[in-house]
Amino acid sequence: MYRQENKSGWAQYFLSIFVCLIIWILCDLAGAILKNPLVSDILFLVGSAIMVYLIYAHYCAVFIYELNKKKLIITRKVGKRNAKVEEIPFSKINEMAFIKPSDLPKNLQSFTVGVFNRKKYCYLIYDKRKKCVIFEPDEELISLLSSSIKHNN
Repeated sequence: MYRQENKSGWAQYFLSIFVCLIIWILCDLAGAILKNPLVSDILFLVGSAIMVYLIYAHYCAVFIYELNKKKLIITRKVGKRNAKVEEIPFSKINEMAFIKPSDLPKNLQSFTVGVFNRKKYCYLIYDKRKKCVIFEPDEELISLLSSSIKHNN
């Protein structure tokens, strides 16, 4: 059994603060151009809501990738509660890719900390190519997962 925890770091936090400052500046510019401070305030509230969601979904979340004997268990925790758990049996995995496939299934779930760094992502397509999970495994998990997939298929 192998377990990996993925948490966001300071880079993601400062990136979120930077984007929030840019949203604030753009909203002030929009209010100055339109000469209406109410529009600026509304735009800032909408932009802030988007930023709060991004911080909640990525920075505050902890992603746990567990490799069991017969399946991969991916858990997204926010605080003390489990927000989302996905269990993928090795026998149902169709493809594991590190470059975004052109024919991604519509049922796509993201279990990633990073918002913008797509080079470390792993795309796991399973259940007869109907579902896909995006996550960020380390090198040891990649080798264990690929050997487990080959062993079961």
